[in-house]
Amino acid sequence: MKKLALMKTSNLKKLASLLIAFILIEKIIENVMLAPLLTKSPLSEITSNIVYEGIKIALVLGLNYFLTRQMIHLKFKITIKQVVFFMLSLGYLALVIKSGSPKYFLETFVWVALAAVSEELLFRGVILGNLIDLMIQWTTPNRLKIWGTVILASLVFSLEHLTNLMNQTLPVTICQLIQTFGMGVLLAAVYIRTGSLVDAIYLHFLIDFPALYISQFTTLRSGTASQTSPQVSLTGSIVIAVIYLLIAIALTKSFGQQNRLVSLKRQILNHK
Repeated sequence: MKKLALMKTSNLKKLASLLIAFILIEKIIENVMLAPLLTKSPLSEITSNIVYEGIKIALVLGLNYFLTRQMIHLKFKITIKQVVFFMLSLGYLALVIKSGSPKYFLETFVWVALAAVSEELLFRGVILGNLIDLMIQWTTPNRLKIWGTVILASLVFSLEHLTNLMNQTLPVTICQLIQTFGMGVLLAAVYIRTGSLVDAIYLHFLIDFPALYISQFTTLRSGTASQTSPQVSLTGSIVIAVIYLLIAIALTKSFGQQNRLVSLKRQILNHK
């Protein structure tokens, strides 16, 4: 019995160490090597962003293959609710595109789509996935413990945006940290509830695309970035974060009984 406990502890330490190594290596390559290199390149800002996100996807997949070996769950079931949501979201996107300029649509679409894929692979696919694996192997999952993994992964996602201090003010960055924490909780709840990262990627795209598309259009048309009052931004960020959290809470009512991601991971771990 003691031997099994020691093996379990050793395995947990190994998983945790690999996850920490994954995060550190990914962040060093991304922020110390990739970002400065693209900043000095002759590419336009939006083209640099597209290249950046594409390389980041390859980096996350490569590090996951060699270090964490986390299974990324992409299969999804098509339900009537999903079809209705998809149709409504297409109408919403059409209105957004109409409000801007089609001239900037393709570049912004590719950029935001790649960003959604890269961030979901990293934060929900690998980091949240590994935290759930650690929880399952350490203890019996329940709603409170699953919430713990969601909050931890969302904090990592939020703090990732501290790097934006290099090109924006502290008040704006604080607003972003608040908003991205709530967004991270919502996306984690979607991934756990559905068991498919595709759903989280699509929702991430729907959240990011309107703001980035319209801001891209406005900035390119005027030649300057718009300035927003920090107080208004802070209030707006808190309201948006609360909305995200309320939706996530509604999705997590069944965390203790029915959630596809934890069920899938239990099956995989039991067959290893």
